[in-house]
Order: sequence, then structure tokens, then C-alpha cells
Amino acid sequence: MFCDRPMTAQEQQAAFGAALRRLRKGRRLTQPALADLVGVSLSTIAQWEGGRTGATEQSVLKLEEILGAAAGELGHHIGYAATTPEEAIEADAGLPAELKRTLLARIAAARRVERVP
Repeated sequence: MFCDRPMTAQEQQAAFGAALRRLRKGRRLTQPALADLVGVSLSTIAQWEGGRTGATEQSVLKLEEILGAAAGELGHHIGYAATTPEEAIEADAGLPAELKRTLLARIAAARRVERVP
């Protein structure tokens, strides 16, 4: 569903919470198990999933890593996501520098091909 106005902070938190719950359940993790992995309290996970509070950028990145989410899959709901694939690659501290260079070069090459008539 498309909306002709920007989402409110409350709507963003609710969308983040729903996406977090979906990813957690998809990985068959309980809220207590996820809380242990992230290093937060059970009530924090419950508040995030319930859309009552937002997560910090650091927590969002950790959640995406733990849940195997694509870069920005959770963060875009609350304004923390990279806006381009290049930004996502640059922001991923777990990628070796050589792999980053290779990925960025391939993206650039693909974009050049797309522009050729």
C-alpha cells in the first residue's frame, strides 16, 4: 500500500517491529534468545517488536547481522538504511577490503552496461 505522506515516527517503529518479528520467527528464535544474542533485555526486544520504541543504529546493524537480513532490511524502516548498494557495501565492516573493491567494481560495470543503448 502506498501513502502520499511520509510515515510518522510511530508508523516507522511499528513497521520496524513487524519486520523484526517476521525475521526472528523466520529464524525460529525466541525473544529471549534474540535478546541474548543482541545483548539487550527481553523487554527491549518486546518493545521493539511492539513498535513502542525504536532501536539505535548500532542495534539495527547487529540485528541485521544476527538475523541474516540484507543490509538495510530492518534499518530502512527507521531511517538507518544505506540508500544504495554501494553504501551498503561500504558500511559492512565484516567484508574484506578486497571483496568490497570487487563488488563495487562489478556494480560500476553493470551500471555502465545499463547505460549503453
